[in-house]
Amino acid sequence: MLLAMLAQAIGCAGVTRVAIEHRPEDGTVSGRAPKPGEYRLWKVRSFGNEHQLAKYSLKKGEVLGFDARGDGLVAVAGQNRYPLEPGWYKWYRVLPRGEHATDASLSVTLGLVPFMLIGVAAGGS
Repeated sequence: MLLAMLAQAIGCAGVTRVAIEHRPEDGTVSGRAPKPGEYRLWKVRSFGNEHQLAKYSLKKGEVLGFDARGDGLVAVAGQNRYPLEPGWYKWYRVLPRGEHATDASLSVTLGLVPFMLIGVAAGGS
């Protein structure tokens, strides 16, 4: 909780909630946007190492997920389709200011460079 408050205070964070996830061994994974808002597609390279690929605004109930049928993997957000290589991906919903996560799926995305630099300066690797 302290980390989330710090992240909002310094303004370099987006507090998000995992909406749906696709791992390499999964087939088609789909659902509906649980709430209206901004949804971001991230590629997971390894635990804690994620890269944002796309973002879309969705209405509550629009399709959200991953389609593994056909020629390859495709991320789906409403009418939007984003071709993907096989891998581990997540859709996150950005929590609007004032909305708080109520379960363990809360994630805080930080600009980690300052923290990494502090670790290097302190002799960490």
